[in-house]
Amino acid sequence: MRITIIPIQIYLLYLVCTSLVEYSNCTENNGIVNTITEQINMEKRLRTSFNELFKTYRNDSLFYKDYFMYACEDRCMGGYDNGLVAAFLLAVLSERRFVIHPQHGLPFYNEIYDTQNVEWKMTTDTLYNKSVDLVFKPGREKYRTNTDYQVIKKRLCEIDFELHFTSDVMILSGNEDIIIDLRRHPRTSCKIPWLFQTHVPDFIRLLHNGLFRLKDRTQNMITAELIEKVGDNKLTCFVGYQKNVQLNSVVNYLNSKFGNNYKLYVSSENDYFDGAKLRESSFVKSKLVHFDGRRILEETMKYSKRNVSADQNTLLHVIEVHILKFCEVLILADNTYDLLPSHLRRNDDNLYCYRHGIIFPCIRELISGTFRNKNNIPEPIDMMYFCSKNNTSCITEI
Repeated sequence: MRITIIPIQIYLLYLVCTSLVEYSNCTENNGIVNTITEQINMEKRLRTSFNELFKTYRNDSLFYKDYFMYACEDRCMGGYDNGLVAAFLLAVLSERRFVIHPQHGLPFYNEIYDTQNVEWKMTTDTLYNKSVDLVFKPGREKYRTNTDYQVIKKRLCEIDFELHFTSDVMILSGNEDIIIDLRRHPRTSCKIPWLFQTHVPDFIRLLHNGLFRLKDRTQNMITAELIEKVGDNKLTCFVGYQKNVQLNSVVNYLNSKFGNNYKLYVSSENDYFDGAKLRESSFVKSKLVHFDGRRILEETMKYSKRNVSADQNTLLHVIEVHILKFCEVLILADNTYDLLPSHLRRNDDNLYCYRHGIIFPCIRELISGTFRNKNNIPEPIDMMYFCSKNNTSCITEI
């Protein structure tokens, strides 16, 4: 068992700053402790806001007999941003209980997260003797995908939920962004009126914190890892590393922009990155920091009866998201595999994009457009199924 030793003055500062009361002296420059403090305090405020904004739904949903379920599939790209948010919105608009499927794609959420404000956890027994239907199901005609989604978005904004969502359990899967389109539904103005003035990344951040809270054990391990390895420095992160990326140019840019008081964490979807094997200067290597996500995962799942190895990469990705949200500076490469960390960070500034060796500022509210070709590839849809279930007239449009 590995024991992490943290300087007592830093740990005490962390305990004080993350207590129920927000202390003004915690806004001083105390490196990663200050970042952790501000992030955790922001998350507390978001949970309070979620509580107020969805107070009516939270109370009413306890009496709903029908369910709206989110089931993430393999191509969810992070699992719980656009697709999950759209599912929750549809649950609110259609007046159904929101739940997350306990097996499909997100089997370990019960192990990593506690419920927050809305009881989204369920068991397979919940589906016993209930009719189940899909909002839409995968198809094979990939060349028609983009047109298909335009039709779906249009119809979802007009649909009469009582007439077309007839099964006890309706399921939405995938990660397509239909959040903005749902603003046009007639029910939105009365049930979620503030959605018209909210940017999608802001709503993702609100919903994520309103629904999920890392278990204390996992959060404490991440916090200890950050304090131990970053200390008084600023945490900067590069997401989407590939072999052709020159970290020397990244480090030089960070030096010119933020001085020498930082550590660089490099994240990769694949196993390209190994700091020990990099052919970089000793100075570049001295700026790199590594977080032991596998140890955090092993400790998190230590008492679980589930087979961790089956979804280890998915679980490691979830833990990494909760590390990346503490980055003071976040650089996203053009092969970035998930935009969720940019949505969850407390600050909107110091967000950069990396493309063809060039680093340039990005705007959080528009970041999905910057990476559209990589992250917004729609999944093929069986349009005949969707139209027959929801609105037969749309068959003439495809």
